[in-house]
Amino acid sequence: MLLKIKNWSFRWKLIIYIVGINGIVSISAAYFIYDVTLNSQREIADENSLKLSSSLALQIKPAIEFDDSYTAEEILEDIVRFPNKECIRVWKLDYLSENSRPILFAEKKKNNSEFLFDEPPKSPYLDSYSAKADRTEIRKVIYSDSGIKIGFVELLSNLESVRIFEGKFLQITIFSWCTFIFVMIFATLWLEKSLTKPLIELVSVAEKVSLENNLLVRAKKLSDDEFGKLTAVFNKMLDSIRDANNQLIASNKEMENRVKQRTEDLDLANQKLQSEIKERIKKNIELLDLQNQMSKQDRLASVGQVSSNIAHELRNPMGAIRNSIYFLRKFHANSEKSIKHLDLIDQELSSTDEVIQKLLNISKGQKLQQEKHELEKICQEALALLNTKKRVRFEYNSNPKDISIFVDKILFRQILLNLFINSIQSITTQEDVKISVKASAEANYVNIYVSDNGSGIPPKYFTQVFEPLFTKKVDGFGLGLPLCSDILERHKGTIEIENSSSKGTTFKIQIPNESSKKS
Repeated sequence: MLLKIKNWSFRWKLIIYIVGINGIVSISAAYFIYDVTLNSQREIADENSLKLSSSLALQIKPAIEFDDSYTAEEILEDIVRFPNKECIRVWKLDYLSENSRPILFAEKKKNNSEFLFDEPPKSPYLDSYSAKADRTEIRKVIYSDSGIKIGFVELLSNLESVRIFEGKFLQITIFSWCTFIFVMIFATLWLEKSLTKPLIELVSVAEKVSLENNLLVRAKKLSDDEFGKLTAVFNKMLDSIRDANNQLIASNKEMENRVKQRTEDLDLANQKLQSEIKERIKKNIELLDLQNQMSKQDRLASVGQVSSNIAHELRNPMGAIRNSIYFLRKFHANSEKSIKHLDLIDQELSSTDEVIQKLLNISKGQKLQQEKHELEKICQEALALLNTKKRVRFEYNSNPKDISIFVDKILFRQILLNLFINSIQSITTQEDVKISVKASAEANYVNIYVSDNGSGIPPKYFTQVFEPLFTKKVDGFGLGLPLCSDILERHKGTIEIENSSSKGTTFKIQIPNESSKKS
């Protein structure tokens, strides 16, 4: 185990040592504070009970002297209402007889109280205090003005307030300890970073010098402390090595001038090496292009497979709906209104089937049916396809006023529909859904901004949301935005998240401006 610890990096040793020491110290301090505070709280409760018993003895004394039990019970009735006071008994003693047994003079207990005195009082009848896990019992002797013992009071109190305080204080202690550990960990990480960053910089530069023979690289001076001085000395050492290397190069050049043939051989070898480097660079570029293409194909294959499954699941119920329409047309289409609704259902089924076919065509790479369409009209068609009970407030602005785009209408409408659906789903309250589309035409591109008032997307997910099957929704598939990205890529366009916050999200769509093409 000791050898394994020695093999740990400096940063891990530092983190573990600091966290371990502070953890042990904080736990010990928390336990000490908890124990001291709990004991103090119990002492305060006991002291209050003792003061109350003394005060009660003074109040009860006249009632015992005048044998007024009714007044005594009224006093006890007021006292037993105090929090945590469960039962009070007043005993009267016959001061003329030393061996007389006490007589119960008055008694009051809280309604439905589970706390009772264990047994009758026993001689000698002196002041006493008894503490148990859940209660305290106090006996206070009552003396007459002449100092004769005439009775005593017994007060039974529960420790519920102490237990409640114990639970709350334990929660506060644990929360404070966790907060301290959390802050301490962050402080440790900051300290570790400030200490190890200069070392990492020196190691990185040393590796470059050792592996690449790059004597021009220098370490960055990150501070003015001892690490900064070490960095300055290290850079001076590299300067000395570079000067020595330059002298060696000069000597080599002088030798090469004396041997011309050797110089020619070296030139030929250098040219051959450069040619090989260029060839390798070319092959590396081709390899990267091939890898990107394969990655794209894999992604399209995943989307295509999911689209095929979805198409299969959708077309079965769609076929049943078509058969039902046929049956209704044949036997129950008696009114013009029924025929109108059946035609509408049939039309929407055909439109849905067309969308499904377009989704399948994405993975098959079929040619887009691009035509010139008005952007605002496509937006209105996408809005008409929304199936939501929420109120949607839509706003459209463009510059110039009438913007037409050269796209596959069905697929581009599906892009807008996906974005609108995401906007509706991002509203978790009952407020209205606000969707705005702003478009502007430039020389080469048309920029389309789709904004909403939803809950927003965290910045760390800005790129992941366009990856197939990535979703944070419980009932999502992770296909909407990836399909939008693939469709726009086939249109030679792009989609990205322009900005997002708790007040809403804005998507930016950019497609080529081909307004000169005719539909």
